[in-house]
Amino acid sequence: MWTSILLGLSGTSFRFHALYFLQTHEDSCQYGFVKCQACGETVERRQLTAHREQDCTNRAVACTYCGGEVRHSYMKVR
Repeated sequence: MWTSILLGLSGTSFRFHALYFLQTHEDSCQYGFVKCQACGETVERRQLTAHREQDCTNRAVACTYCGGEVRHSYMKVR
């Protein structure tokens, strides 16, 4: 109630703005979960860059033999 008075909003208008701000926060919160576009694994947004660079099975790595770029999942383990 006090929040709607501070914002000068009431009723439906306040609820709309509250939902908008909540959705905006959820879309950018670093502790929210997102899906890696390369492998489909779900990780926290704040860990997505590290996942893509170190853990993603579909990350690009250099071939041991020719140095060409290949997916990590295609590399043969010896």
